[in-house]
Amino acid sequence: MNYEDNGFIKRVETDLVKYKCMISAIEVYQLFCYAKKIPKYGVYLEMGSMYGGSLYYARKAIEIARSKAQLISIEVNPQQELIDMIDGHDPVVTLIRGRVENILPLIKDNSIDLIFHDTDIGGNFLKQIIYHCGRILKKEGILIGHDYLKNKDRGFIETKQAVDEFFSGKVRLIEGTILYIASKKEIISAEKVLK
Repeated sequence: MNYEDNGFIKRVETDLVKYKCMISAIEVYQLFCYAKKIPKYGVYLEMGSMYGGSLYYARKAIEIARSKAQLISIEVNPQQELIDMIDGHDPVVTLIRGRVENILPLIKDNSIDLIFHDTDIGGNFLKQIIYHCGRILKKEGILIGHDYLKNKDRGFIETKQAVDEFFSGKVRLIEGTILYIASKKEIISAEKVLK
């Protein structure tokens, strides 16, 4: 589907400012499409929601798909916009305040369908996060990570380095974005190579 087919991107671009979305319209569209595929009563986990822009679109996708999926946000510093956006809306979002690296080890194995990771954590901490994502994803689960940049001048180079190291350079990217994507199987396979 072309991004412009239904005007989705144009609508998102006007909302990005309103919801203080920290990802591009094309990235929102990709996240939206993956969130729509979450199975009935599935679970969406977002790490690094901050203002809630990307979470807003994941919730919209789940609403449209009528999957009755549970939404969970882990955020160390939730902004008022995020709190306002999740209060009193359906589907309900569970906000967990804390550091991702402290909370992920507490999440049950094989319990999450889709993870969106957008924190500023890099280096070995990011590798640990990817490891835990592989553990907590369900068999068909997907991890989408943000800030995979190829240009040192734009920052977040630690993200690219950690992801490249974890996946031994075999990283799948979503075209036209700075998103990387991995299935549970890819994460587990890469983890075995690292050991």
